Order: sequence, then structure tokens, then C-alpha cells
Amino acid sequence: MATLALSARAAVGVLKTRAEQHWQPPSGVTTLGTLNVRRLGASGPPVVLLHGMCGSNRYWGAGFDVLAQRCRLIAPDLLGFGQSPKPLNGYSADDHADAVATCLRESGIDEPAIVVGHSMGTLVALALLDRHPRLVDRVIAIAPPVYKSRADAKRHVSAMSTLIRVMAFDPPAQFFCSVMCAHRKLARWFAPMLRPDVPATIARDAVDHRWWSYVKSMEGLILAAESPQWARDAVRPVDLVAALDDAVPDVVLLNELREANPLVSLTLLAEGGHDLPLRRTQLCLELIQQRVDERLAVPPGAARVPLTLWPPHHGEHTAHDGPALQPLGAR
Repeated sequence: MATLALSARAAVGVLKTRAEQHWQPPSGVTTLGTLNVRRLGASGPPVVLLHGMCGSNRYWGAGFDVLAQRCRLIAPDLLGFGQSPKPLNGYSADDHADAVATCLRESGIDEPAIVVGHSMGTLVALALLDRHPRLVDRVIAIAPPVYKSRADAKRHVSAMSTLIRVMAFDPPAQFFCSVMCAHRKLARWFAPMLRPDVPATIARDAVDHRWWSYVKSMEGLILAAESPQWARDAVRPVDLVAALDDAVPDVVLLNELREANPLVSLTLLAEGGHDLPLRRTQLCLELIQQRVDERLAVPPGAARVPLTLWPPHHGEHTAHDGPALQPLGAR
């Protein structure tokens, strides 16, 4: 039994080491206003980084700090998560979008921003574009949980793992969350053992929320299934990025959205899982930097033709027109 326990501990240590090989804590100045926000960079176009469910601004590690050499980088903790306020109510898509919009104004952003979202953060980015289009230059949506219906949303999110399913939807979820809230220090100590696949800092930040902020954000953003219409109605470019080994995105729906709006593009990666900003940091960074290059070359508001995101890597597809996704059965 002791040998088994030691083996399990060693396996967790290996996974943790692997998860932290390419991640370091980000830098910047952090202030608390409408949202807790980290800022880095003195000039250039604004780039906003929005984390996913149960995350914080630190999800975007030091690898993304290079953007601040040419951009003003803004990375908030979304409403109800990290060190941002956690009111009892107010977690609809509009509430999240309005909080980010106010945060940008408080940060002195007076021009449209390139808004990059991961997972739930992609829905906040799309809602921001739908509700405050003048604040958005384009959206880059990485691993977007965009669904046609509540049932589809539950099916895709549940497919991630038993742990995610229990913590997201099953009756024990509220119990686990209440225990975590009552024993926050213990939860932060234990979190890296539950998520050895991500850096320990990211795992610990995942417990810095309340039950109401979690469940109401899940309901207001993911289960409400409003995001497909935001993409169809988008008046700014939207880059959808997903990995084929990630159970969360509905790839067929993403391709339908690409076909429905010429401003929407889709890139599919052969692998990388759900945490693409952690697993494929350089690839995500290349995409953002390319869009920054385009922004610096073309004044905000000028007409731009959607381009391929980057030369397709081996086993990956970039879709803008033509039958690129035909093998996936999307047409």
C-alpha cells in the first residue's frame, strides 16, 4: 500500500513538473477597480486577455508578456473569480461584458482592443463584441464552449472528465464548493493534487471563487447557449481556434458559424487539449502577434480581408473558405 502511495505521488510530481516546464508567473501592475486587473506595456494597440471558468489573470503566464513590447496588455480577473468582486448576483453575459467594458475604460483604453479569450473567456469576449462593438477590434476565441442548446452544453462539458462533470453539474457540486469555501487554505493546498496537469499556481487560483459566482456564470454564459448568435452577428473579425482532441468545442457548429459570417475564421489543431494557452503557448502567441502586426499595419476601422491565421502545421487545418473541413463532416 505504501509503495502504491509513493508511486502515485511520484506520478503526480512528474505531471506537475511537465505542466510547469513552459509556464512562469506573469508580470505587470495589478490594481483593483470594477475588476482586479493586471496591466503591462506603455504603448501600442490594446490586447485584452480573458481567462476561462475558475481561472484568473495569471492563467496567461509570462510567455504572453512579450506582447507588452508592442502593446498595452490588459488581463483582468473576470467578475466573480480570482481577486475580482464576487457579488451575490449579476453574472449574466451582459453583466460580464459590462464589467470588462468598465474595466477597459478605467484602464484608459480609448481605442478598440484585440480581445483574446480562453474557454468561458471567449464567451465574455463575444458578448463584449455584441454589446460594446466600439470597444473591440477583433476577437480571438481559443477553445470556445459555443453550443446550440443547454443539452449540447452539458454533453460537451461533461465529456471532459468525471471530476469536471461532478463539479459542474451533479448534485455534489454545491457541497464540494461549500466545503472549499469553508476551508479555503486547505483547498488551495489540495488543488494541485486534483489538477496535476496544470501549474500549481493555476490550480490554486481555481478555488478563488464562490458557489454563486461559479454556478451563475455557468448558467449565464455557457448553458444559456446564446453565443452562436453573437458569432453570426459579429461586426468585427472573430478567430475561432480549437483542438481536435478537446471535447469542449462543438467543431461542427464552429464550422457552421464560419460559413455563416465571412468575418469568422476557424483554425483546428490536431492536438493540444482544452488548455491551449498552456499546452501550445507559442502557437497561441503567434496568432495574437500576427493580428497585432495587422493592426499596426492597418488603421483601426479600415476594411480588412480575413487572412489565414498562420501557415497550417502538420495535421492541422485553417478554414476560411473552401472544403477544408469536409473530412470532419461539417458540410
